[in-house]
Amino acid sequence: MTDLMHRLDLFPLQTLRARSGAITFRAAGAGYPVVLLHGIGSGSASWLNQYERLGSHLRVVAWDAPGYGGSAVLERDCPTARDYAVALQCFIEALGLDCFHLVGHSLGAIMAAAYCRHFDEGQVRSLTLADPAIGYERQPEEVRRRKTTERIETMNHLGPKRLARSRAPNLLSSNTSPAALRLVEYSMARLRPEGYIQAVRMLESACLLDDAIGVELPVLVICGTEDRITPPAMALEVMQAYAGARYVAIPHAGHASYVEQPQMFCEALGGFLRTCAVSHSAVAGERS
Repeated sequence: MTDLMHRLDLFPLQTLRARSGAITFRAAGAGYPVVLLHGIGSGSASWLNQYERLGSHLRVVAWDAPGYGGSAVLERDCPTARDYAVALQCFIEALGLDCFHLVGHSLGAIMAAAYCRHFDEGQVRSLTLADPAIGYERQPEEVRRRKTTERIETMNHLGPKRLARSRAPNLLSSNTSPAALRLVEYSMARLRPEGYIQAVRMLESACLLDDAIGVELPVLVICGTEDRITPPAMALEVMQAYAGARYVAIPHAGHASYVEQPQMFCEALGGFLRTCAVSHSAVAGERS
């Protein structure tokens, strides 16, 4: 744990005062901006490997979603994906970003998809959805309510630290490394129950597939081959919802593929971003 804390100290939490309230984040590098959105049981610390590997040539920025880290909770008790997209719009505005690549993992993929559908006006150069959650909206009402109730009751009963000890291994493959497990546990143990519960309620009403409609962006979908939470079949369904989207499988990785196999994840993401940069330059040249 000492080594983990030392590495995280190199990318300290920062705070922005956005229109939506305080937002905490971590950042690395000074190149083209890449904005990272974590999942429901995580936070900005979970992208540690990406800061280290991508920060040498990109500006990597990862927020703590509303109600996570030191970020203000949303006003609505039962927020929608669009509410998180509004908060993301405020974050982007406060950062002063004119254009950027957007990456969302799991529940963060739902937030990213909602942002691209409702608020992107050409700033987003590409969208990457890693081990994407879809949301429960298309499931029967009794199933949605049961899943929501179970998640909230588990958090209320266990609390963040005990939840992390019991839940973290489920996000990883059966042969994961101790370092990957420590990072997942560290991030999950620092959840704020109020933020987590708001995110659970958003998951109940969300449908990423609906927010894919009409979005015209370069899209990459990544999924760990051993993801038991949002398995490859679900990721392929997301990929098919976006015209021309690409798919990359990360072998020997569970749901937290970017934590468990960071080298392969960063190679897949980096290659995709380079392709997007070349394509954008070619289009810009034709226009000029």
